[in-house]
Amino acid sequence: MSTASIPATSPEPKQPRLLCADVKKNLAKRVDELRGLGLSRSQIVRLVPLARTYFRSSSLAAKLSFWPPVFGSFENILKGLKMNTCLLGSNLEKVAKPNLAFL
Repeated sequence: MSTASIPATSPEPKQPRLLCADVKKNLAKRVDELRGLGLSRSQIVRLVPLARTYFRSSSLAAKLSFWPPVFGSFENILKGLKMNTCLLGSNLEKVAKPNLAFL
């Protein structure tokens, strides 16, 4: 195999903090929490690049579990996150719930 067949990658990772996170203490816990919400491995894989730094947050599962009734499906949540990744970082009580009640 020649090096020409290997795809070029960016010299800087897009999520350096995620790469430095402790797998057992942080990342494994987030994956377990998301699995507890019923997400499949493939759904979690698709969520990680959209969740960015929020993936390391201990409130990720709680915030993610709020959105299915609003968006209707996991696919729609991913579409929403593509437009605004801050959905996972917003304060649900002070921002999201009052805004949804206003609508």
